[in-house]
Amino acid sequence: MKRILFVFCTLVMVGLLLGGCQADKENSSSDIETPDAVETMNQQAENSDTTELVKGLETVLLTVNKLNETTKSSPSDVKQINEFGKALEENWDKIEKTVEKLDKESYIAIEKSLYPLIAEAKKPSPATDKIKTLAEDTTKKLEKYKEKIS
Repeated sequence: MKRILFVFCTLVMVGLLLGGCQADKENSSSDIETPDAVETMNQQAENSDTTELVKGLETVLLTVNKLNETTKSSPSDVKQINEFGKALEENWDKIEKTVEKLDKESYIAIEKSLYPLIAEAKKPSPATDKIKTLAEDTTKKLEKYKEKIS
């Protein structure tokens, strides 16, 4: 009788031990992310980054357009032109590193007209004709890049 009880208890202990190990194995396998899950998470992060970049580009484009319109409608309003130049620089600074990281070639092309535009708009006596030309060139480049990433 003692022997049967001993065998029974041994079997119960072995069963509990194996059951516990199996439960731990099931839990740990659900914590491991499959390559598909990782890729999905990466795509979601990229989509979020792209969405933020597009919003930033829209803000920069809006600022360029406001600067251009102010230059056309109120060319003597130097204070307003200077403010838009400063705002343009601040808005570009927010997305500049991302653009550079994603597309160096587009980044260089945009900055060839954007930085002269910012510099001209911040001058004490900005040349409105130069601002108009640079604003149109910058707008084209920004819109082209926006389409490229969308």
